[in-house]
Amino acid sequence: MRKTELKINLSNLKHNINLIKKFTDADIQAVVKANSYGLNMSKVLETIEDDVESFSVITLTEAEEVRKLTTKPILLLQGVHQLDDYELIEKHKLDFVIHSSWQLNEIEKYNLSNSRIWLKINTGMNRLGINLDDFEELFKKVKFQMKLFGSYGSPFTRRVGVTLLMYGFKFEHVALRSSVPEELEELKQLNPLARVPALQTDEGMVFVDSTTILDYLDQLKGSDGQLMPTTGLSRTKMLNVIGIAAGAAEKSVACYYEEGVNAKRPLDKVYRPWVDRMYEQTKDGLDALETMVEGPWVMGETITQADVSIVCFWDFIIKNRPESAPGIKCPKLEEISLKANALKEFAATVPT
Repeated sequence: MRKTELKINLSNLKHNINLIKKFTDADIQAVVKANSYGLNMSKVLETIEDDVESFSVITLTEAEEVRKLTTKPILLLQGVHQLDDYELIEKHKLDFVIHSSWQLNEIEKYNLSNSRIWLKINTGMNRLGINLDDFEELFKKVKFQMKLFGSYGSPFTRRVGVTLLMYGFKFEHVALRSSVPEELEELKQLNPLARVPALQTDEGMVFVDSTTILDYLDQLKGSDGQLMPTTGLSRTKMLNVIGIAAGAAEKSVACYYEEGVNAKRPLDKVYRPWVDRMYEQTKDGLDALETMVEGPWVMGETITQADVSIVCFWDFIIKNRPESAPGIKCPKLEEISLKANALKEFAATVPT
C-alpha cells in the first residue's frame, strides 16, 4: 500500500493570506484549533502571525498554548464550559463566544474589560447558538456600561468626568487610585502603566490617557454639541491652550509627589532646585494662560473643553500648592473656576 503524505509549504500559506488581503480590508482571523488541524500550531503561528489580526481555538487548553506564542487577540469559539473558566479568560485576556444564556451567569464577577464578546446565533442548523427571539435580551446583558476609572483627585480624571456629564453620557465612576497598592493591580489590568484615567466603553474596549479619552468622547458625541472644534485653526488654538494647562498641571503633580501629602521621597532627599523650578514652571504656565483668556470663558462667549481642562487643572494646582511656592495671581482664571464649579457637572466631580 502506498504511503500517504501531507506536505504543507508554509511560505505558500503566507503567500495565500497576503493574496487574500489584496482583495479585502477586513481583519483576518486564523483558526488554529486542533494543533492547526494537525499541521503543527507553533510553526503555523510563527509563519503567519504578522499577516493576521487574531487567532481562534476551541478549548481553553489550546488558548493557553496559543497565548504563550502571541499577544494578539485569541477567540474561544465555544466559550466557557463552566463558569470558573472565566478566571482563565480574564487571566489570558481572551475573546469568547456566548452561545447559551447560562454562560452569562455571574459574568459580572470578572474583569473582562480586555475581552470582546461574540454572540453566536442559531440560524437554522440547530447546533450551538442563541435563538433570534432571545438575542435582544442577551445582547443587553453583555453590553458593557461605560466606566471611568480613576479618582477625581486626579485633574486628568476629573476633566474626563466633567466632559462625560456635560455630554450626557451614562457611566459608572470607579475611583481607583494608583497610589493605593491594593488598587494598583486592578489598574494594571486596564492600563499597563497603571495610570489614571482609563475608560471602558460600552463595547468593552479600554482607552487610556485623558487626551485620547476626550478625543473618543468627542467622536461619540458628534459635531453637534462638542466642547472642542472638530477642525481648523480654532481647534489647534484650543489644543495649544489645553497643552499649556496640562503641562502646568503635570509639573504640579510632580511637586505633589515630591513634598505633598503623598510625598514619595524623604524631605532630606528632595532636590530643592528642581522642585522650585517645577513650581516656577507651573506659575509661568498659568500666567501665560491668564493672558490668553478671550472673554467670560477662556475662548470667548461659551464654555469649551479649554475651560473644562483649565478649571480642573487650576483647582488641583491651587489646592495642593504650598505657601512656600511662588505666589499665583490669575484673577481671570480664578473667576472662570468659580463660575464653572457652580455648574452641576463640576460640582459632581469635586474631589472629596
